[in-house]
Amino acid sequence: MMETYKPCWHMPLFLNGYCDSSIPAILRRYVDYHVNHCPRCAAALKTLYTLREKLLQLGRTESNSALSRAQFGGRRDVITALFDQVDDGRRIS
Repeated sequence: MMETYKPCWHMPLFLNGYCDSSIPAILRRYVDYHVNHCPRCAAALKTLYTLREKLLQLGRTESNSALSRAQFGGRRDVITALFDQVDDGRRIS
């Protein structure tokens, strides 16, 4: 089970945006600085990256198995499409 960390009260949106590259460069610099000086936020960001990778792996492993289809149905396609949009730098509507 993945351990969770609670970031500073003002950081959750910044950390999420940092993880998916959806925040402007000035905020990325702020998050870089903050994470380098705050162990809680550094751990929270690492957890976000781990979670993102695990979600991406859903589409890579057992994608054709009956169990996988039964568990996730069409949600895998939606999640993969959203990650593709983020990776391409497009806004999610």
